[in-house]
Amino acid sequence: MRRLVMLGILGALLLAVAWWFFFISPRNNRIAEEQRKLEAAQTEMLRLQSDLETLQGIDDAAVEFQAAIAKLEDLIPENPELADLVDELDEIAAISGVDVQSMSPAVPMLITGSELRRITITMSIDADYYSIIDFLSRIVDTDNIDRLIRVDGLALSSYQDELGATRLSVSITIQAFTRSDLLSVGEPIPLDGGTGPGDGTGPGDGTDDTTPEAGDQEAT
Repeated sequence: MRRLVMLGILGALLLAVAWWFFFISPRNNRIAEEQRKLEAAQTEMLRLQSDLETLQGIDDAAVEFQAAIAKLEDLIPENPELADLVDELDEIAAISGVDVQSMSPAVPMLITGSELRRITITMSIDADYYSIIDFLSRIVDTDNIDRLIRVDGLALSSYQDELGATRLSVSITIQAFTRSDLLSVGEPIPLDGGTGPGDGTGPGDGTDDTTPEAGDQEAT
């Protein structure tokens, strides 16, 4: 009887071990494998969400970049429009109380490695210090001139007028830009008469770089 009990217990143990190896252990392995797959899928989902956020950020930046390019293109006219630019500079000079002694725009020149053309403008102006500062601030403000303007150089000297006030004579180099060149090299640049104080423009012959007398501006 005791032997039968022992055999029964042994059989039950063998049955339990067999049940474990053939049913429980494989199920646990499948559960562990599915759990690993779930964790890998969650990790992949987090990575994809991060990539999506990055792409959305790039898309938003691209929209802003395209808007900035469009705005910049608006500030760089298709044609040189030199006469309009000269008139605008004259008008700002009048507002700032600056005397324009001379103004000489050059023909548009292609910028190396770019499709843009650069227009170099040299100006000689005369005014007091605060008027000069006001003039420089206004010409680079796109609210005053609806195109991109860059001041590249300044050379100044001071003197006292007949009343003893200090005034400045300033030579300014300005760069404006255009997307096409409608003027051939050596072609004279026609300028219309300005309305600024102490100025006057007339058609230059494109060969004389000297500063003319007051009332006869010449373009080179």
